Amino acid sequence: MKIIDISVPISRKIPIWPKVPKPRFTLISSIEEGDIANDTQLHMSVHTGTHVEAPRHFLRKGKTIDQMAIDLFIGPVFVVCLPKVKKISGVDLEKLKIPKGVTRLLIKTSNSLLWKKEATKFTKNYVGLTISGANWISKRKIKLVGIDY
Repeated sequence: MKIIDISVPISRKIPIWPKVPKPRFTLISSIEEGDIANDTQLHMSVHTGTHVEAPRHFLRKGKTIDQMAIDLFIGPVFVVCLPKVKKISGVDLEKLKIPKGVTRLLIKTSNSLLWKKEATKFTKNYVGLTISGANWISKRKIKLVGIDY
């Protein structure tokens, strides 16, 4: 089994959603100051870096992240590449011939270039799902989708 870690490191330079404060790192204990260990407190929005949009983020009665089973996030995944699309539609997804029964989908797009450039400012013109793309995924009972921005 190959394990794919899609996380992006958290730093003060990471691009974040507009109006959300940058992550803050506060040293709360220090060996140099006589403490038995070094410890850092992290303050950040849950929408910083690699994160999950729980259904509650968009749905009034949707599940919150603590109500979601951890096994949703671990298991076989189908990875596709859509390097030239600006918005991911149902038509785009249909062309990929994703096998029936796929329940987890990772989509690599031109967004990946933003990470390679180490952009520090949030890019509003990113590739994401259209309503038809979201409907396509929902009809196929795909329970987890990851996009690279």
